Amino acid sequence: MSNDVVEITFAEIKKIWETELWPNKKNGVKETNNWAWLYPSRVLWQDKRIEKNEFGVPYFFGIKNVYGKLVCVNSCFKTTSSHVFSYKDEQYWRSRGLWTSPDHRRMGLATKILNHTSTFVAKKRASWLWTVPRKSALSAYERAGFKKQEDSEFEDGQFGPNCIASKCL
Repeated sequence: MSNDVVEITFAEIKKIWETELWPNKKNGVKETNNWAWLYPSRVLWQDKRIEKNEFGVPYFFGIKNVYGKLVCVNSCFKTTSSHVFSYKDEQYWRSRGLWTSPDHRRMGLATKILNHTSTFVAKKRASWLWTVPRKSALSAYERAGFKKQEDSEFEDGQFGPNCIASKCL
């Protein structure tokens, strides 16, 4: 396995998301969703500008094995800028859709792709990288420096329980 993180297409990641991560997802699998978050909030809200790519386009990453098959994927996209009353110019980016093949877990691939995502968005002047992991996947995010927001656990009705986790860059 090369272990190199490469940029991939939505079509490539969508196949994995639909079959492995979010099978039979209500309303289907899309490039982004419209959830937004600002530190130190414990709640998410809807921002329709995200789905319209008003903040920019999403990016998709993967790690392939020696046969060229994707064994780990993740994505990121900008969700919001500073709150209107904030004195800082902060950018918030979301990490979404982390998945590692069961045969390749516990090899550090999730940490590698999350660190790559963090570095990628930091170069784009991101202040925060946040995510909504399943509770069962939270430890992978913590190994990459994410912190769970207190009292942020919720049930999404399909793939949860989930929580909010973030990383200040």
